[in-house]
Amino acid sequence: MGSRLIKHFCLLFVLLSSTTVISEPLTHKQKSCLSCHTVNSRTAFRGPQIGGLPEAYIYQQLVDFKTGLRVGVDEQNVMAAVSQSMSEAQMKDIAEWAAGLETTAMFDHSKASDLPGFQVYETTCLDCHSSFMGRLITGSPNLESLSPDYLVRQLHLFRNGSRHFKSPTKHQTKMMKVVKDLSEVDFANLNAFIKSAMP
Repeated sequence: MGSRLIKHFCLLFVLLSSTTVISEPLTHKQKSCLSCHTVNSRTAFRGPQIGGLPEAYIYQQLVDFKTGLRVGVDEQNVMAAVSQSMSEAQMKDIAEWAAGLETTAMFDHSKASDLPGFQVYETTCLDCHSSFMGRLITGSPNLESLSPDYLVRQLHLFRNGSRHFKSPTKHQTKMMKVVKDLSEVDFANLNAFIKSAMP
């Protein structure tokens, strides 16, 4: 009886192991990422949630930080310093791990669709960032997991020329041009809309 019970237990363990992912201990670098890149972060430079972003996108941001393309303001300087100690293999590993993290919705454009800035968002941002095909074609990140304060900061960095691309694609070039070409009124309305678009 005892032998049969042990066999049944072992079989159950094998079946569960085949369908359950057993979490591995976080590495020091992963813990460093999560100290800033979570919804409940209390650090001075709160980063965006990184789960849900495409692996290739996360990797490219790390490369851009390391090579100095994203540098100049405090939060970018912190990331630039962190990335300097990472090898290419480590950046790829971090990107793969980070892309699979769970996220909390932080931005919902439908929540502020009555504001003037929604029209600006609808004509300049919606197609590339809010549809699966748009993101697939342009390589643009999904904005749902990005906090409004982070999105507003990035818009200002694009507008004042502090955020760059090494070899921008036509879509990245369009992104920079669209933000810089917005009138002061449209830019202000877009920022006000984003700040109000909390789920």
